[in-house]
Amino acid sequence: MTLLSIKSEVWVYSLITLGTEMLSSFFSFY
Repeated sequence: MTLLSIKSEVWVYSLITLGTEMLSSFFSFY
């Protein structure tokens, strides 16, 4: 169960990092 929670946490963290990078690149584009 802990492995699953850790996996989901890493997934959410990577998703947030990817989203912020996309947002920053989107704003720097304009």
